[in-house]
Amino acid sequence: RVVAFDDDTRRVVATRRELMTTVAELQQRNRALREEARTDALTGLRNRLALDELLHAVAGDGDRRVQRAAVAFIDVDHFGNFNHAHGDAAGDDALRAVAQAIRGCAREADLVFRKGGEEFVVVLPDADGHAAQAAAERIRGAVESLALVHAGSSVAGVVTVTIGVASGPSVATLRQLLEAAAERAMAAKVAEQRNRVHAVRLPDLGVPG
Repeated sequence: RVVAFDDDTRRVVATRRELMTTVAELQQRNRALREEARTDALTGLRNRLALDELLHAVAGDGDRRVQRAAVAFIDVDHFGNFNHAHGDAAGDDALRAVAQAIRGCAREADLVFRKGGEEFVVVLPDADGHAAQAAAERIRGAVESLALVHAGSSVAGVVTVTIGVASGPSVATLRQLLEAAAERAMAAKVAEQRNRVHAVRLPDLGVPG
């Protein structure tokens, strides 16, 4: 059977092709904009919006990526003093370097976020307390090994981080783990136990160790 296309038919086909191409381009742009909105401009890590969305998804829907996960909360020691001593531009450079060190220690499945300021979060899927603590210690050591001079630190002469790590039963939500990890890190800093990894397993919250 021979099908003949007249000029009108050809125009319709061409118009449909153009529409399909336009729709595909718009979808690609929307994906790029969505990704950009969830990326920290300074470090290139996922940002607070992306973290908040993940926390909500786990609480409401049970995101498979973070079932049986552990969480590391990372805080750069005396970062305000660093900016005061070295300047804001150097502070930005230091945060970028710390972010790269954290990402360099992460597994492919791990989710790395800049929560805000000098605070970072790593979600470690399928990691028990021992594995998460070992991962956090690698991060701590990698940051210290950057040897970024820190004239305003009472901990060391270089930039360091204090890390809280929380793990727990599968019923623990990611938000609960993050809160526990952050509390452990902050308590450790108050107790002058910086540049260390402090682990906790829910619901066994105690003093920094």
